[in-house]
Amino acid sequence: MDKRILFITLQNILGFSSGKLKSMLKEFKTAENIFSQSQKRLKSCGFFTENQISKILNPDFKNSERILNDCINLGINVLCFGDKNYPLRLAEIHDPPAVLYVLGDLPDIDNEVVIAMVGTRKFTKYGKESALKIAYNVALAGGIIVSGGAIGIDSFCHRA
Repeated sequence: MDKRILFITLQNILGFSSGKLKSMLKEFKTAENIFSQSQKRLKSCGFFTENQISKILNPDFKNSERILNDCINLGINVLCFGDKNYPLRLAEIHDPPAVLYVLGDLPDIDNEVVIAMVGTRKFTKYGKESALKIAYNVALAGGIIVSGGAIGIDSFCHRA
């Protein structure tokens, strides 16, 4: 099975910021191995909730395959944690995402100035204008803007 489908499924089960990914991969070596464990083993490792164990034992690979196919059709590159192009700086944080979705060229965030900009999903007019102005000026100066879910203020930072 395509590794990207496994990682998309894993990220859908764990959420975007579980803080468990690196520990799980250290323990099980691969995403495929996680999905081949018994219920007893998944419980004993201490990484998963009961709900997550249920989803690992009955994974929705069809949904993940649909997501991957949509990405391919839209020209979106899907990078998995551990891939050679997965940014090292991102891999070193406490809770790196299992999957990165990249539209266009991925900047060299390992060797460039990177500014994290995050904000509320429910924003004010002032917040929106400020985010657009700050992010635009950072990008104009050559900085790279990164954020989390790209919803609300985050989306304006990316747009700018």
